[in-house]
Amino acid sequence: MRTTLILMLTLSVLAAEGYGQDTLRSFQVRFTPGIDFAHLTISNSPEYRHANIRIGGEIEFLLPSEKRKWGLFAEPAYQSFSQQSVGFRYESIEASIGIRYRLFLENKSYFFVNVISLLDIPLAHSQRYSLGIVGNVTLKDDSFDAGFAGGAGFSFRRLSLEGRFYSERVREGSQLPLHYYYRKTSLILGFRLF
Repeated sequence: MRTTLILMLTLSVLAAEGYGQDTLRSFQVRFTPGIDFAHLTISNSPEYRHANIRIGGEIEFLLPSEKRKWGLFAEPAYQSFSQQSVGFRYESIEASIGIRYRLFLENKSYFFVNVISLLDIPLAHSQRYSLGIVGNVTLKDDSFDAGFAGGAGFSFRRLSLEGRFYSERVREGSQLPLHYYYRKTSLILGFRLF
């Protein structure tokens, strides 16, 4: 009888703390590869579209209030875009910081919404510019850019799928001769490592 009572108390404590579920720890680490669907418009040129691979990693800290529905996360991700016909090349690390809200469905699944602020750190950013008879010159831009993004997705156990929309990035008066507009959406597959 005493052993049964101790066992029942232990199970009720574990159930109250969520140990019977796929538990949410105070922090999580994810591998976040995906596909970027990018659009580039350069002055006096048509719009160029590409699907590119993105590679990222995320660390999230879950807030203890409201049964861990809220989280803060940081996600550095590598992204690139190049258009050879106009001599445009753009590679960067997007350093993102965001807030996530979860809507739990059952023990191991939930919908989530993200609001993100990002800093774009260029690795390679250049544009070929024609000087007429003299020929072409390639100019580089190493300035940082900032933006915002919003996303929504679904998570089940260790896997998640998210659609993310980014604000348009406009470069005017920078170190590059022609201003351009760059925008993208992403489809991100997340895998929780721990």
